[in-house]
Amino acid sequence: FMLLFFIWRKTNALKIEAENAYSMSSLDADLIPLDRTSTIMDQLHDLAGSAVHVGGVSVVAVSVPKVDLMRLKSLSDDLTTELRPSVVVLSSTLMSDPVIVVTVSPEVQDFFKASDLMTHLSQQVGGKASGRNRAAHNIGGDSRLVAAALKSVEPWVRKRVESMPAD
Repeated sequence: FMLLFFIWRKTNALKIEAENAYSMSSLDADLIPLDRTSTIMDQLHDLAGSAVHVGGVSVVAVSVPKVDLMRLKSLSDDLTTELRPSVVVLSSTLMSDPVIVVTVSPEVQDFFKASDLMTHLSQQVGGKASGRNRAAHNIGGDSRLVAAALKSVEPWVRKRVESMPAD
């Protein structure tokens, strides 16, 4: 009996390993760059060009097709640094689930907490949100609702800018 159990366990382990290898290769095929002909700096420049300025704060809220969570976080961090002071929201879709990343530059964290903005967005989209004052993300929910949620970012920031004390 123990020999049969060992053989069964080993066979299942190999099967799972093969399935994981297949799913990773198919997943990698979905994680193509924003545009195969452009560099990361070009992509950052394009995304930075979409920024709207609200009371001295750069706001970016865009969807980036076929980018994984780690790349979204990296792009978001780079944009936040480039556009300081800034609030950056990037979204993508992975395996039919929406992924949203929010980053906030340190200068405005007291007024715009990434976790508060992510709560606002996840209430519209659904899914599971987590994060802190500087960065947050949401995975899952209804991908059809992401565009409307992204449009709600600028009014959310504008409302908080109006309550900021004048320098």
